[in-house]
Amino acid sequence: MTLEELNESCKKCDKCRLRKGATQVVPGAGSEHAEIMFIGEGPGETEDKQGLPFVGAAGRFLNELLKSINLNREDVYIANMVKCRPPGNRDPQEDEIQACKGWLNQQIKVIQPKIFVPLGRFAMYKFLKGTSISKEHGKIYSRSGKVYFVMYHPAVALYNGAMRPILLEDIKKLRLFLDGKLDAQSLNDTVSKIISEKETLKKEQNKNQGNKDSSQFKMTI
Repeated sequence: MTLEELNESCKKCDKCRLRKGATQVVPGAGSEHAEIMFIGEGPGETEDKQGLPFVGAAGRFLNELLKSINLNREDVYIANMVKCRPPGNRDPQEDEIQACKGWLNQQIKVIQPKIFVPLGRFAMYKFLKGTSISKEHGKIYSRSGKVYFVMYHPAVALYNGAMRPILLEDIKKLRLFLDGKLDAQSLNDTVSKIISEKETLKKEQNKNQGNKDSSQFKMTI
C-alpha cells in the first residue's frame, strides 16, 4: 500500500467520537521517503478546515523552525497522534489515541523514517513513557535503529513567548546531530547539565526571595 492509498483510507475512518465533530480527517503531509517524521497531538481549527496538519499559527512557527535548520516541509513528514480535531482543541483522550494509533503505525511502516520528532507530551509518550517533557526536550534517544528527538509542541510558544527561543535552540541541536557534529550522549549530557543548572538557579532565587520576604516581615513587626 502506498502512502497516498493509506491516507485515502484514513480519511474514511469513523472509529471514534472525534470524527462526528470534525469537518474532515487530517492524515498527514510530506514526503513518502522522508527520513524525519514530526508527530504532533491533533489537528486544530485551521487544520480541520484545510485537511492538512500544522497549517495554523503553530504550523507557521514549525515552518520557521524547519527553515532555521535548512529544512522544508517537503523534506519531512508531518502527522498527528489523532487524525481528527478534538472539540475546542482540547487534549486528545487516551481511548481516542488508541483508536487512531493504527493509522499512525501504518504511516510509520510505509515511510520508515530514521528520525522521529515527537512534538509535545502526548506524542512523546508514544515513544518515551513515564517521563517529563520539561526534562527530555532537546534530547536524542536511539532505540532499535531509530532515533527520537524530543521537542515541545510549537503551540507553547504562541501562549508563552519565553518558549520561542527554547524551541529554536532545541532544533539547532537536531541540525548538529544531522550533520554528525554532535552524538546523542554528548547532546543529552549537555542538556541535562543545562536543566540542572536552571533548577539550581531557580531554587537559589526562591531561597533568596524567601529570605527577603522574611526580612521585610521582621522589619514590619
